[in-house]
Amino acid sequence: MASTPHRPDRPSIDTGYEAEPGTDSGISLITYVFSFSGPSSLHELFARERLHPDVVLTAQDSDVIKTYVRLGLGVGLIADVALEEDDADSLTSIDMAHLFPAHTTWVGFRGGALLGSYMYDFLHLLAPHLNRHLLREVRSCDSQQEVDALFERLEIPVHPQPGTARNYKTS
Repeated sequence: MASTPHRPDRPSIDTGYEAEPGTDSGISLITYVFSFSGPSSLHELFARERLHPDVVLTAQDSDVIKTYVRLGLGVGLIADVALEEDDADSLTSIDMAHLFPAHTTWVGFRGGALLGSYMYDFLHLLAPHLNRHLLREVRSCDSQQEVDALFERLEIPVHPQPGTARNYKTS
């Protein structure tokens, strides 16, 4: 499978709190399923700050996380692009980009696979830097390292731009 970087996501949280380093936050955290290929960057970030998050639930989908938050099961940590205007009625969003690094979303497809025109169009709409020429180069790569080398020379666009996360309702 070839994986191409799509764009960095900026984390948002549905409510804010402050915790002292080395303490438990006392907040039940709901977030995405952690990495299957090694330590999670979220765990690493909390460990570096000597914080011990109480992750009570994980989900693969931001809508599931938002539902758990609406049910009062905890505080949700999701990508800012997962926030929708309709969420303002039931969730409070706080931009957390100053606390969490951006994470790159990846698009995967089978290496060497023939991509139909609609696939090229979809990938380009999703991430304008993924043009046909670049995707053809990706398809000809024999390893993920070769794919990564193609993207080293590119600046992957950030969407939304830092500082423009959508905070629909603040407390």
